[in-house]
Amino acid sequence: MPEILPFHAIFYNPTRAALNKVLSPPYDVISAAERDELYARDPRNVIRLEYAKEADPYAHAGRILREWLNTEILVRENEPPIYLLCQRFKGRDGGVVRRKGFIALCRLEELEKKTILPHERTFPKPKEDRLKLLSHAKAMFSPIFSIYSDPSRLVEELYLHLSSEPPFLSGELEGVSHEIWRLSDAEVIAKLQQVMTGTQVFIADGHHRYETALEYQRIRRSENPRHTGLEGYNHTLMYFCNVEEEGLVIFPIHRVIRGMKSFDGQEFLKELSRGFDIQQFDTSKRLSQALRDRGRHSFGIAISGDQEFYLAGLSGGRGSEELIPQHIPGELKQLDVVLLHAYILPRVLKVDYQPEADQPRIEFVTDEAHAVALVQRGEAQVAFLLNPTPVDQIQAVARAGLTMPQKSTYFYPKLPAGLLMYDLEHF
Repeated sequence: MPEILPFHAIFYNPTRAALNKVLSPPYDVISAAERDELYARDPRNVIRLEYAKEADPYAHAGRILREWLNTEILVRENEPPIYLLCQRFKGRDGGVVRRKGFIALCRLEELEKKTILPHERTFPKPKEDRLKLLSHAKAMFSPIFSIYSDPSRLVEELYLHLSSEPPFLSGELEGVSHEIWRLSDAEVIAKLQQVMTGTQVFIADGHHRYETALEYQRIRRSENPRHTGLEGYNHTLMYFCNVEEEGLVIFPIHRVIRGMKSFDGQEFLKELSRGFDIQQFDTSKRLSQALRDRGRHSFGIAISGDQEFYLAGLSGGRGSEELIPQHIPGELKQLDVVLLHAYILPRVLKVDYQPEADQPRIEFVTDEAHAVALVQRGEAQVAFLLNPTPVDQIQAVARAGLTMPQKSTYFYPKLPAGLLMYDLEHF
């Protein structure tokens, strides 16, 4: 079972820094221009810890962390609670959505134990980067995002009780508000720990950081002849969101293709029609609605030089397993993104996609309108619009010990860096 613990969080001193100015998106979604803007926004922005641009960013982060603690820009919690987080944001329909969860320490478990389960493949370079940062700073500046199942919805109950009181921390980043309350009551903490008993935790975002934490634990354990299992390096900072939570939102990540040496849009559609029903629309808005209505095993398509838009859905009565190679496990065959990557791209479009290859280039785009615009401006040859991957399919893949193709899910909103931080030396 996942073991969760309260901890002495580090957080920005409200009298020294405005949280709205010092939060940062996760390091792996920040462009160079966005990093420059965060640097200019406030000299105390957490970007200087999480994703510094100095010559030695790792040593810089460690030095600045201690400096900010010494000058009380950052402060450490006196008594260790668990923290309830509510994020408010605008949904697709324009209404306000609230996502509730809690932040705690989670004891590290090897992935083979299947207590904490991944669903994405990781790559060496990001893990090497995060390991250097962890080794120098000995701190975590943002939580790993995980999901779990609790039909009793204890966190919702706690939120209804606490939300009448002002949060002890609040801030906004990119249109998303964040409110945090302390859960200090021993009985409440025990209830949360009991909820986690017998359940599994699925990593939503932060696969590289979780595997980095495991590697850091191995290094520190080998260096420590008095290792007890109670040291700070045996835990990671984690946010837990219930799959029953109404505010758990997953967006699709669309695919935009460029750099093909030869591409004929009409020939592509003709070949695609051998396995898919093709519908035509005069606007991207109508295509988008039709894509959502059609649901599984369907794709929206925009083609450069073509003013029309297309919806491709598996022909009636046909299953994805008929088109996807037999060696691919059944849990993966259910995924739209696998149907795209294992059949449409290699067999219809003739694109042999490899993540490390330069050509043809596949760009992963979360904004549907931007994906379409790239094609309409002639900057890409074709865009594939997808529906979100259902959470039950993510869990099924993880339970089977499998991983999904790169960039298959986009949990929204992201968890910012700088809300709560974890000092591994003083937890």
